[in-house]
Formats: sequence, structure tokens, C-alpha cells
Amino acid sequence: MLKKIGLVLILVLSVFSVSYAQTNNVIKKEKVVFTIHLRNGDVISGNSNIRTMIISTSYGTLALPVSNINTIKVGIINPEIDKDAILRMIDKLNSLKPEDQKQGFENLVQQEPGAIYVIKEYLKSENNTASVSSEYTIEAALQQLMSIYNIDEKAPMDDVVKYDDYYSAEGTCSFTGNIQIETAFGVLEIPRKSILQIDIATETPESGFVKNFILQANKNISGNTDGGFLNTGITLKAGESFSITANGKVNIASLSNNSYTPDGGVNGALAPSDGGTNSPTYGNVVFKIGENGQTLKAGAGFRGKAANAGVLYLAIYETVFNPANTGSYKVKIKKN
Repeated sequence: MLKKIGLVLILVLSVFSVSYAQTNNVIKKEKVVFTIHLRNGDVISGNSNIRTMIISTSYGTLALPVSNINTIKVGIINPEIDKDAILRMIDKLNSLKPEDQKQGFENLVQQEPGAIYVIKEYLKSENNTASVSSEYTIEAALQQLMSIYNIDEKAPMDDVVKYDDYYSAEGTCSFTGNIQIETAFGVLEIPRKSILQIDIATETPESGFVKNFILQANKNISGNTDGGFLNTGITLKAGESFSITANGKVNIASLSNNSYTPDGGVNGALAPSDGGTNSPTYGNVVFKIGENGQTLKAGAGFRGKAANAGVLYLAIYETVFNPANTGSYKVKIKKN
């Protein structure tokens, strides 16, 4: 009996060891690419060792594999900020001593974006009083902070995490300090306060680099100047091979609400010929490499090489944007 138990234990341990080794091997091979958009407009791309993102929400805690996450819009709130220190700076603005007012103001405008949330909450509270100085006011400090970090009134307070190409969650992500990525120029430490958005893509040697996206007709229109092109977070090198495949149907209100397919077919008809020019037609899936790159036709299927290096952007081709558009395209990007 003891021999049988011992044999079972050996088999269980062996299976566990193989399973762990295989899992560990996959983790080592998996490559996670973070494309980080800074508040000053710069973009930095590199590999990250983060494999799970913990998100604290008002409904509980989520633990999401980064391979499921598309983007993270970094909010203003930082739970680790010293709120009491910020409030003491605000108190100095109400001092009768001009030197205290100046010191409080100068200290406030040197704080991280998390101070913006603290100031806004203070302005809505019963403790808010009229500023003693007409120069060193809390409103002026708030506006200067927002200007420094390029933050407008629409900026999210919480982190907004989009995952599985459709769902989103709002809360606080587990990185409250710096994000570390490995780039061609070495390992970089990027402070949270400087980050506007993180685009995430995952690659494994077995499958190559494959990432799925959804283009929404009520947003991702090439003629929409307010974020119409979807930033895939995929960085291409000049000459690198990649492919785009797409399916689905959209209704474009600005074009008599006709329905379109990714190849440009209208109301169920076959796509018109482009005469070999490969020029985009209405309803096409289009792409560009780099924010200021040329808009090119992908259609329902494209395979080619990147003409230049840069981040890949996707959209639905139409020169006029109407938010009444409906439907979406499912798009798959693959590179080798």
C-alpha cells in the first residue's frame, strides 16, 4: 500500500514539475511590449516583465493577465500621495504672510498630477475658503499644474483599463511608482506621473505576434480628428513583415447610412475595383505607420512590409465623421 501511495506521489510531483516547467518556459518566452505615451507627447516602447496587472476598483480587485489588456489610460489619482502634505500647502495660501502664500503656491505647482485630484476635492469641500491673495490662489495653482502635465477637464481621475478588445474597468492599477521597460537604449524607469497612456501587445515565438482589435464605427473613423485612428501599440521596424485581416459590417450615417464591409463592399455588393492603385475607398480598413504616416488601404486582407518605422494605427475610411455610425470591424494584426 505504501509503495502505491509513493508511486502516486511521484507521478503527481512529476506531472506538477513538467507542468510548472512548461508554464515557466512559456512565461520566459512570452514577450510583452509596452508602448508608453508620455504627457509631454513623447512615445517610448520596450519590453516589460509585468505579467499580471492588479486593478483596485469600487467593486473589488481584478487581476488581469497583461496579454488580455489593450490599453491603460493613466488617471490622476495616486493613492500613495501624501494628501496631508498637499493640504498643508493649501493652508499656506490662506496665510496672512505673503512669504507663506508664495511658498505654499510654489510647492503646490511642483507636485505630481495626483495633487490635482486632492485640490479639486478640496475646492468642493466645506473647508474651501476664499484666497487671501489675488495672485497666489488655489485656482491658479490648479490651472498651472494642469498645464504642466497637459491635463484637461476631461482627463479621467481613475485609471481606465481596456481589455479583451471591448471591456473596460476603472480603478487604480498596481503600479503606483515607476514603470520599468527594456529598450534598445537600456532599461528605463518611467515615473507614473509622466505617463498618459500605455498600449500593450504580447508576442510568443510559437504563434508569432498576433493581436486582435475592434474598430468602432462611432469612433474609429479616419476623418475623426479626435482620436479616430486606433493606436494599436504595435511598433514596426522599417522592412518588417506584417499582415492585417478584417471582417464585420458598419453603417456609416454620413454616407446615407449605407452598410459597408472592410474591403469596401456596399450594402452586400462586391467591393469596387480600385484600378490597381490600392487607394482607400469608403468603408475600407485603413492603416498608417506613425502618427503622421500616410493613410493606406488594408481592406479585408493585407500583407506587406513596413515602409518606415513607427507605431501602427488603424481606422475605417471616411472623410466625414458622424457619431451616429453603428457597427464594428474585427481586425487581426500579425507580424513575424
